[in-house]
Amino acid sequence: MAERPRPLVIAHRTCPEHAPENSLLGIRRAAEQGADVVEVDVRLSVEGRPVLLHDRTLRRTTGTIGPPYLRREKSITAREIGEGEHVPTFAEALDALPSDLRMAIEIKVPRAVHPVLAAVVERDAQHRVLIWAHQPSVVRFVADRHPTIEASLQTELRTGRSRRGLRAMLTRCRAAGLSTRIQAATPDLVEELRALGLRLYARCGESDLTAPRLALLDGVVTDRPEAARAVIDAA
Repeated sequence: MAERPRPLVIAHRTCPEHAPENSLLGIRRAAEQGADVVEVDVRLSVEGRPVLLHDRTLRRTTGTIGPPYLRREKSITAREIGEGEHVPTFAEALDALPSDLRMAIEIKVPRAVHPVLAAVVERDAQHRVLIWAHQPSVVRFVADRHPTIEASLQTELRTGRSRRGLRAMLTRCRAAGLSTRIQAATPDLVEELRALGLRLYARCGESDLTAPRLALLDGVVTDRPEAARAVIDAA
């Protein structure tokens, strides 16, 4: 029986323990901390241009009131997020990606998938990105139009009802994997996904970074990539 590959270390929101979240500095720090993949969140400006931002509004990270979709790209990217960093455009983030690092792109707004994919294709970076989305329609769109890009469904799986419909949903949207929280990564879920040939990525807190837990995953999403790397290397 072939040995399973070691799980990928995925730096959540770039690398928020060591740099402002969703920042160019965070991308560099993720690589320095041993990440294989850096995860970013994408929303749109009023012109429909993708920028790196997790929340529905700019308030928490920039102190600016209001959602990004009511502001021009230049207004958004002028906002400071700490350590001399500003809100980056998605194109800037993709261009800043070190050669040995991949990028997991969480599509926060469904229509952001179009400009995101355009930027990826323009740079011939299809093999360097993963697309994650809560909307099955986004995952299906990527799977149909760009089959060389791995697209995964993102869901919290907090109820038995959501779990019961999971297999059908993953099949309908042609997902290559599932991104969820570590608490949902039960052995039976892992077995079911393996039977379907799907990958499993899970968001882990620091206390979850143990060898038995990480052995269940294809990728660990963490604010502490250096800690996850140490556990994986030791195992």
